[in-house]
Amino acid sequence: MKNILFICLLLGFASSYAQKEFWGLINKGGTVAINYGTIFKTDFNGANPEAVYTFDSLNGMKPYGRLFQASNGKLYGTASEGGIVQPATMDTGGVLFEYDLATDRFRVVSYFGSNEFHYKTPQSGVIEPTAGMLYGTLSFGGIYKYNSTDESTSLSGLVTNINGSIQNPMKGELVKASNGFIYGTTQNYSTCPGLAPFLGCIVRLNPVNNAFTYIHPFECDYAYGAGPTGSLVEGAPGKLYGTTAVGGLNVGDQGVAPLGSGVLFEYDIATNTYTKKFDFDYNTTGSYPGPLTIGNNNKLYGVLGSNGNDPMDPDPNNVVNGSLYEYDITTNTVTVLQYFSDISPNNFAFSTPHGALLKATDGNFYGIDALGVFKFDATANNLTRPVGSTVDYFYPNESGDLIEICRKPSYRYFDTAAFTACKTTSFTFDVHNTNAVSYIWKKGETILPEQTTGILNLSNLALTDTGSYTCEMTNECGVTVTMPLQLTVEPCLGLDEAIGSKNAISLYPNPANDIINLQLPEIQNFEVKHFIIRNMLGQIVYTDVKKYQNINISAFSTGIYQVELNTDKGDWFAKFVKK
Repeated sequence: MKNILFICLLLGFASSYAQKEFWGLINKGGTVAINYGTIFKTDFNGANPEAVYTFDSLNGMKPYGRLFQASNGKLYGTASEGGIVQPATMDTGGVLFEYDLATDRFRVVSYFGSNEFHYKTPQSGVIEPTAGMLYGTLSFGGIYKYNSTDESTSLSGLVTNINGSIQNPMKGELVKASNGFIYGTTQNYSTCPGLAPFLGCIVRLNPVNNAFTYIHPFECDYAYGAGPTGSLVEGAPGKLYGTTAVGGLNVGDQGVAPLGSGVLFEYDIATNTYTKKFDFDYNTTGSYPGPLTIGNNNKLYGVLGSNGNDPMDPDPNNVVNGSLYEYDITTNTVTVLQYFSDISPNNFAFSTPHGALLKATDGNFYGIDALGVFKFDATANNLTRPVGSTVDYFYPNESGDLIEICRKPSYRYFDTAAFTACKTTSFTFDVHNTNAVSYIWKKGETILPEQTTGILNLSNLALTDTGSYTCEMTNECGVTVTMPLQLTVEPCLGLDEAIGSKNAISLYPNPANDIINLQLPEIQNFEVKHFIIRNMLGQIVYTDVKKYQNINISAFSTGIYQVELNTDKGDWFAKFVKK
């Protein structure tokens, strides 16, 4: 009995994880002819990458950033180029798109691109500070918001150019802090003399009144940090943490990092205080840090995209291409936990990690490097790569951050949602679901207890079966209700039943010289669809969709002809003689 219980628990555990997937964006990839990028997904362990949607330029191309699952259950993301704008003379400037996980349907919800210099080229994902309102950034200097209820898009904060001409792009996702404000960073802007160098700025948006503020320009010293890499995280209440691409104490290393290796910083939202916490070093920790991810016990995790020197590896020939580190907020210490190298103790190659790590619900961290998806167990300090298939034109080094999806039941979108069936016949409809564990079909609000699969199967239809049908599908991740399916059941009488008798139709005169006519019943509850005359060789000599009165046959050769009348209730046949 214990063994049976253990097996059941194991199956339940495996089933719940079977519905979980990782999703992401690839900036390049698709097909040989179309290399505009894809939406992809993997198994929950990062294996078996699969292209879900391939961009085609008209619906956007070169997606960037992170996908986001909104409160309506749908995914949203951006493509930095492509799209269609009106009028056509305007530049295309990327799109905001939606992906419906329930029906596997992609659509563009907003096209960017206009004569306004700032309103285009998104290179980051969106967030949802309040239900139904998504916020994102444009690399050409703006914050926009999208209302998923009325599907409207507006510019929420205009990030002005420096000196009226120098671009001030925003990259990286925004973050809503505990004080209700939205924060992000710009690549340029500073108060430096002569407007140079442009080292970046922390910015704030009040979502209530759209008030936009440059709250903290970076100082005019690369040692302070420069070029914030985008997304901030609130690692402790009231404290935002981020990294910069360059800057730090090691500025001036002309060999590999002349502008420095980047820094990790803290920003106190209450006191408007910036504090540099750590200087990265190309020669030891690695350089070019990505955005941070919140872990457990006041710790943050991130990756460095290049170099580093593994002090535990005695072989100087092993190539080190980046690292994974931990930052302890309490002790203010950075510890490199893993070095990415072509040769590793577990025989997997790792190289050049990028972007932010994903902390999954299994407690592990997942990320992407130049070779694919990797897994990091912080408890065991173990770095592994899942073994799985690859997909054509999958470019991990061109992909964005991963997100975790718990996949609710999905179904095929009803291209045709209204059907007509005849009384006493059968009706079958398949929603094409593969990941539900239970099904409840309803007619209106009435449950149909005999329908327990993803296929609606009605036999011996009655007129009372006319109605609206939905299927409620459930799995470990939640419930999906299909779009309504409208079924209309009709008597579908035959021609005899419709008019009393086929003998009620007559053709006259017969024989005929010049004109023939059809006489139909005075009460008609059927529709004439086609009238055809054929000679004895079976050749059509006359046809008309509706006309069956006063048909001129004067040009017909003498002989016998066949008449065919097609109706929605059946067909009627006769012969006449042309004199």
